[in-house]
Amino acid sequence: MQKSKSFVYILTPFTMTRVVHLTSVVATLMLVGCAGFGPDARPYDFSHDRDTLLGRAGQASEVTREYSATYEDVWNATVAVIQEMGHPIQTINKESGTLSTDWLPRPGAPFLMGMPYNYFQDRFSIRVLRTGDTAVRVGIRRTMQLRKEDEYLSKTSDGETEQWLLEQIAAKVSVTN
Repeated sequence: MQKSKSFVYILTPFTMTRVVHLTSVVATLMLVGCAGFGPDARPYDFSHDRDTLLGRAGQASEVTREYSATYEDVWNATVAVIQEMGHPIQTINKESGTLSTDWLPRPGAPFLMGMPYNYFQDRFSIRVLRTGDTAVRVGIRRTMQLRKEDEYLSKTSDGETEQWLLEQIAAKVSVTN
């Protein structure tokens, strides 16, 4: 007859210390992980702007940047950045410095209260304004819509995508200068 072996874990001071450390690490990771889902979580965290999600979106403000370059260089960089981004250009007028894109649907879009949308779409209105011989200001306004079933909800942009576009334009302008 064979005796059954039972495993009894005895918490010695050494193993107790390990359990305490492991518990501390797990608790810290949980707290740090949850902190990443606040108002500054990216991308596509719209929870910080609930009014716009409920259809009361305001007009997005224009995000601007000044460049020390010729109008020609800034205009060409702006058009190139929009084209590289994949947005279809709807209207373009170099003389007046205006460019607008058509809606670009994006699949696998953001979540609202845990429910994924089919997609969202956005478009841009861009102004390129000569402010001096070698000074040009670019202003970008982004319009967004979230789609849920057959309904579109307007969303006011937080300005981060516009800022990123302005940085891309700056990088292209610095290459040409």
